[in-house]
Amino acid sequence: CHVDAVRWGYYEQLGYDRALADQIAAEQGLIAMLRYCEPFDVAMLEQLLVDHSGIIDLGASNSVYENEALLCRAEAALAPVPYVILLLPSADPNASGAILKERLIQMLTAAGQSYSDELFSLNDYLLRQPANGRLAKQIVYTSGKQPDEICAEIVLLG
Repeated sequence: CHVDAVRWGYYEQLGYDRALADQIAAEQGLIAMLRYCEPFDVAMLEQLLVDHSGIIDLGASNSVYENEALLCRAEAALAPVPYVILLLPSADPNASGAILKERLIQMLTAAGQSYSDELFSLNDYLLRQPANGRLAKQIVYTSGKQPDEICAEIVLLG
């Protein structure tokens, strides 16, 4: 289950207000908007674990919680899950940041979309959040590896 494909259905059920989120983003920035999303993200995670078996791809923004109580809820929800894998380019946050910025530029350019310094700052913020490390039970570093190599490494974790 790829969260980006199902997020809005869950958010709608939970009372997420897109207009308010857009207003927060416009007035306070993307990180403030993510803070607004945190309660919805943890409730969505809890329900996803009930609704879906197998792989759940959270993406970067759905596993970051500044609110300690919400992070603890996410940890509790994931506690029975044996494999919570964090994929990072490198163990070095600066190297990971540079690689992820390059990938983001390539992806947005290919899609004909613009990008901004705020987007890169958000990406770096997500990368450096300790919540990802707290939630992960395993970390797989991907730089220089082909997708089949990464998959093989993940399979070996089991």
